Amino acid sequence: DSDQGKDSNLFGICKSGGTSYKDSCLGNNLLAERYCDSKKNCAAASIHCSTKCVEGVCIKEINVGVYAVHAKDVYSISDSLIKVNEITGTGSLILDVNGIIGTIKVEETKLIDDIKFRNLKASNLDRALDREVSLSILFPTYYLLALNESITIDQNVIRVKQINSPMSIILSINDKDHEIRTKMSKTINDLTITNVEIINDNEVILNTNK
Repeated sequence: DSDQGKDSNLFGICKSGGTSYKDSCLGNNLLAERYCDSKKNCAAASIHCSTKCVEGVCIKEINVGVYAVHAKDVYSISDSLIKVNEITGTGSLILDVNGIIGTIKVEETKLIDDIKFRNLKASNLDRALDREVSLSILFPTYYLLALNESITIDQNVIRVKQINSPMSIILSINDKDHEIRTKMSKTINDLTITNVEIINDNEVILNTNK
């Protein structure tokens, strides 16, 4: 079983006796999940999705952030549907976003139907079924920044100077330091920064009004 058991969020194919059985949708929110039973035969379990069933998986509802994605994963963010069509042998990611197809190479950032994606890194490329991409999923006014990384927005140079996980960060904006607490807002030079989210000790997500 390619998804290694009853995982409703991963598309899988169970093979037994020379026959392949795919995970499939039985209705709008009902999944037929294929798996290997104790006798190593393919069996099926009916699983009710809390969201919707699309192309053999229960949709994962997500927010902006960084996710480990696999081929055939399906995500819902706001009113958009994101399907991971393929991860190539070079780590490129082929996405279907509301019917719009886009390819994102490793370390590339691309806007597809008003959602900003960045292919951060790919792993397990020598094993087609286990290929994985670390994917940043953001809206256009959101930014994923590493410690000491800088961006310029309307002539404001913003650098992540310090990350005080999990409570706050220090931003250097035009060489002046400002502390911003997570999930709070602050306006500096007509630039409003809000919804700060600390991903780890080295990365943060910022949302701005520009």
